Amino acid sequence: MTVAMTAALAACTGDKQTDFTARLAVACDSYASTLKVLAVKRDRRELTPKEIRTVNDIRGVVNPVCLPGSNVPDVRAAFLKISDGIAILIKMKGTRS
Repeated sequence: MTVAMTAALAACTGDKQTDFTARLAVACDSYASTLKVLAVKRDRRELTPKEIRTVNDIRGVVNPVCLPGSNVPDVRAAFLKISDGIAILIKMKGTRS
């Protein structure tokens, strides 16, 4: 199911589980695009060693939830678990150009 379809379904049904499924899908999409930007920054040597460690630490938490084929029995707990890490990465992405 696409992110847009999941989000639309959540809006129509008011189902809390579906709502968190949509949030998780959006969060994982944001994570993937943010990692691409951070990889370019790393290759350009625009990330400090500490920032690289932070990215790798967060990947260890988020990848098991966001990679294709991941088994996520509790999407609400998964969303809450990864949200802070993704926010850190998004902030890091915007700190240097």
